[in-house]
Amino acid sequence: MNGQISSGPLRFLLFAGVCAESRFQAGLISKNDLEKIKWHLRERIKPEIDFLMRCFPNAAPNITDWSFDSVGDYWHNNHGHTGDCAVSMATITWVSTVPPLVQVFDFRKAFDAFNFYNIDLRNGEIVYLHRKVVIEKVK
Repeated sequence: MNGQISSGPLRFLLFAGVCAESRFQAGLISKNDLEKIKWHLRERIKPEIDFLMRCFPNAAPNITDWSFDSVGDYWHNNHGHTGDCAVSMATITWVSTVPPLVQVFDFRKAFDAFNFYNIDLRNGEIVYLHRKVVIEKVK
């Protein structure tokens, strides 16, 4: 999957998209916005920056350079949230395809994470997680 993502805005949405359902449930985005987010993720179509700014006002305004690398740097190093919303690195320790779950170890404990984007994963690989969803492999 990482090879299919070449735009900063789409990379942003991979990380932020896991918050979309909870933002909808809280009344922060519309049903139409939620469906559009899901469509962009499913089809791997670059979203408009204005759309991201409106749907994710806690994160998107912090990005001034929407290049692929700058967006990755924001999520990897400057996101700043803690707890369930933190972006973290973890090592794959077990992979299952049905459902697409992996077990990871984040230097403190082992736990299950969801491989929502169906990334080809192997034991020992290091990944970035957001809200217990595997977002991308560490290069």
